[in-house]
Amino acid sequence: MSEELKKIAIFRNKRIRRVVYGGEWWFVINDVIEALTDSVNPADYLKKMRKRDPEFDKIFRGDPSYAGRDKLSPPAQLEVDTPIGKRKAYCWYTEGIFRLVQSIPSPKAEPFKRWLAQAKQDTYFIYEETFAITEEKYPVLASASAGLFNKEEK
Repeated sequence: MSEELKKIAIFRNKRIRRVVYGGEWWFVINDVIEALTDSVNPADYLKKMRKRDPEFDKIFRGDPSYAGRDKLSPPAQLEVDTPIGKRKAYCWYTEGIFRLVQSIPSPKAEPFKRWLAQAKQDTYFIYEETFAITEEKYPVLASASAGLFNKEEK
């Protein structure tokens, strides 16, 4: 894929930026933390969370000595749109975000996991964007994928 796709998904009126990287969605970690905690400083929340949960910190850093059952790749710094232009932000693929959510005590965690699972299942949305499917050419696909990632979890 020559150009990275960038989209914004909505969870409970919170914007979560994401990027297609390596053929799958990668979500901005700070956006996920903000959506789940309403923190005004998600980077600080992440820093404290890493101190509080050493196992998570090892996964996050990609520590080769980590011998846990989680075989997750560490987050990547990917270019995303920000109000002041394109900047690199820590992003993680779906399984990594599930692990992140596991470390956040929030009543929004379960609804968020259901929302994220739906986002993962709807992978054909990526193909719609990649091949610019239009309603004229492919009415079934266009109508089936319309608004999939802007559904608000109730």
